Amino acid sequence: MLARPQIQAIVSSTFFRGPLPPPEMLKEYDDIVPNGAERIMAKSEREQAHRHRITEKGLDGEISRDKRGQWMAFAITMTILAIATFFAWKGEMVFAGTLITLDLIGLASVFVIGRYRPSNNSE
Repeated sequence: MLARPQIQAIVSSTFFRGPLPPPEMLKEYDDIVPNGAERIMAKSEREQAHRHRITEKGLDGEISRDKRGQWMAFAITMTILAIATFFAWKGEMVFAGTLITLDLIGLASVFVIGRYRPSNNSE
């Protein structure tokens, strides 16, 4: 029988994880593109700075939202207490007590629910 010629192929692949390739690959980029490694490093630094700005902006937004919510809760609580005080002054003690009790239950539930609510951050 005649021997059939065989064709063999060798496939090589390289994987890396992270924003930067390994140093050997950076050197190869420098050989191909003038200042290639420096450009890749600068791009990586810009991307990292961008991610930091986005994270900081998100945190600032969360802090602002929390502060706004606290001020709104304070304003609502003071308004309800003023209304309850007015009704107590008019002699409607049961209604005034009910308003204050409901106000305190509402405030306590917000703090308890907020404490036990799972965080959206998975990191």
